[in-house]
Amino acid sequence: MAKKRKKSISPPKKAAVSSNPLYEKQQAFLNSLSERERNELFHPEIEADRRAKLWMDQADLGEALVNQYAWATPSPHALKILKEFSPIVEVGCGANAYWASCMKEGGIDVIAYDMQIDTGGKIKANKSGKNGKDKSGRNASDSLVKQGGPVSLKNHKNRALFLCYPDEDGEGMGAQCLEHYTGTHVIHVGETILDATLSMDQAPWGRSSSSEFQARLAGEYHCILKVELPSWLHVRDSISVWKRSETSTIVFAADSEDDDEEDEEIEYRHIPCSERLPINVAAPCCAHLLLPSSTATTAVPTTVAANDAPAETKQRNRSSSSDGTKTKNGEDHKMKTAETERKEAPPKNSARARSESHDSSSSSKQKSKKRSRSDSTDSKRSRSDSVDSQKKRKRSNSSDSTSIKGRERSDSTDSAKKRRKLEKEHQKKIDDLFAGGYDLEPATPPRKRSKVAYKSPW
Repeated sequence: MAKKRKKSISPPKKAAVSSNPLYEKQQAFLNSLSERERNELFHPEIEADRRAKLWMDQADLGEALVNQYAWATPSPHALKILKEFSPIVEVGCGANAYWASCMKEGGIDVIAYDMQIDTGGKIKANKSGKNGKDKSGRNASDSLVKQGGPVSLKNHKNRALFLCYPDEDGEGMGAQCLEHYTGTHVIHVGETILDATLSMDQAPWGRSSSSEFQARLAGEYHCILKVELPSWLHVRDSISVWKRSETSTIVFAADSEDDDEEDEEIEYRHIPCSERLPINVAAPCCAHLLLPSSTATTAVPTTVAANDAPAETKQRNRSSSSDGTKTKNGEDHKMKTAETERKEAPPKNSARARSESHDSSSSSKQKSKKRSRSDSTDSKRSRSDSVDSQKKRKRSNSSDSTSIKGRERSDSTDSAKKRRKLEKEHQKKIDDLFAGGYDLEPATPPRKRSKVAYKSPW
């Protein structure tokens, strides 16, 4: 008889452990706030007391999460980008190696280094008295983190360099990494000069990287990708990918006459069109200005072509042309009739004609003499008039110059009086100010300040 098999009881399933707890906890806190509080904490319409409370709540939660996980939050989109540029080498991964752990779980080939394996990336004891101990345990990152720093990069030319908040302590580790790295791609996480950091103390370079690092990064590499990361209320983190730029040299020949002068060499970067970020960028308030302007409507010409003219204008043109031909024909007819009348008229008496011609010639001579005399007298008069006018002009100019000088003197005296009066008033105000009798009003009304218990180093 067959024995009955005992049913095996399977153990209860454990709750699935989140592979990105920092992202989930941060999103839970941000989603508990209103849209304005989440995106514009420092808006003037948010009350100062409310802003102070939100700052304290974020400081308590944020410091614990930074100590337990990382300074910046990896998103699924960021991990997708890192996988595209794998294999990865990270310097300054911190004791938790949170980003490296997320990459490892996502199937990304990554090697992580840190000079301080036990305390790297941790926030020291803050002013609130909290010690910021590591609650995560380092067992998960023991196999990932190797002790090393920027010098270790010389052995990883074929890997993309990943830096997350490389200079949060202001030690300039990022610039040292660029000094030793010989690979092609650099992936940076944090704030840069283009992110418009919100902290005035950390502007314009941001809170994660030194100015030396950012200047060298932008000089030797060009940015090919930039994506926003989930951030805290006072932070604007992003992940950006940079590619090493190729260079070309142009040699400018020296002047042949000067033997001491040498040829000048200048290098220029070659950035392919497919690797250039768009130059046309606008905030939402100016997005409409990115659109090309609509084609301007051409002005209607004052003259219209004959074929395009309306029927009324064509009719007018025809009528005017017909009228013109009629008038021309009538004038020609009149001229012809006058000529025929002259020809048909009977000839006059020759003697009478001669006397008339003689009289007309003598009268014309007398008229010409009179005209010449009158012209000479007119010329004399014009000369005398011109002389008189010149004299009058000289007198008027001299009188005008004297009047202008008098005006200038009066203006100068008036301006001097005004200046002395203003100086006296200004001096009186200064004396009253130091004597305590002058009430100096502030230029702007005092702002409401948010008072918090302590300023978080995070």
